Amino acid sequence: MKCLPLLVVLLSPCLGTSLIRDLYYPGHSVAHPEICPSRGTNLRVIILIASKTERLSARKAIRLTWGHYGARKDIGIAFLIGKPSRKHAKTIRDENYFHGDIIVSNNLEDSKIQTLQTFSMLEWVSTYCFNATKFLKIRDDVFVNIPLLVRFAQENRAPFTIWGNLVSYSGVKYARGTAYLMSTDVIDPLILEALKSEENQFEDFFFTGLMAQELSINLVNAEEFSSKPVSVLNVKSRIMIENMKYNDQFFWWIKQFQHLVE
Repeated sequence: MKCLPLLVVLLSPCLGTSLIRDLYYPGHSVAHPEICPSRGTNLRVIILIASKTERLSARKAIRLTWGHYGARKDIGIAFLIGKPSRKHAKTIRDENYFHGDIIVSNNLEDSKIQTLQTFSMLEWVSTYCFNATKFLKIRDDVFVNIPLLVRFAQENRAPFTIWGNLVSYSGVKYARGTAYLMSTDVIDPLILEALKSEENQFEDFFFTGLMAQELSINLVNAEEFSSKPVSVLNVKSRIMIENMKYNDQFFWWIKQFQHLVE
């Protein structure tokens, strides 16, 4: 059985500090470990989607399009949200009852502290899915080309690596938080390093930039994660398309398979 460093080193959150270990409430009130059978032994990739309580239509669009791939035995897909308010608690319970794909963190939702949501994702993978080889973190306004993602994950097997669309800020390279892929051997080191660090508002800069630099994690700029404009001509070469509205998910879902019926 895996010994989880989080459960040993985390202290109870307290006020008056900006350290991750003092701000973060560990655990998940709704965990859905069944999304990752055998702790991910047979998964090619586990996909966790950063969402918010009120983003029901975004989750619906994903479920009706590329989210169908979650039925495969080699892919796990789930949404992760913060602890909902009393006003929205029943709505989330009902949605979870019907779909069983919303992981609920013990941390309150706060758009200004995205770092804690990503930390909760890392904790979930470390706890329930540590045998999977790859973890994809994305937002709920992203279309994912699952066949290309699986092929990319199979062909890129470098350890201790994060792949994404690399940019730079203050001399630090990092992967844009829209979508990035990591080998799961970086997750526990990221957790431990983050716990002793000050919280940063920008989760992508924090985890794939500052923390990755501190840990000497290999960053790879992958064209498949490019943020350049997409067209029907290059969509098959892109793992993700960002800034998707409800109808956009269906448009690109159809375009992905149009060649099969023409």
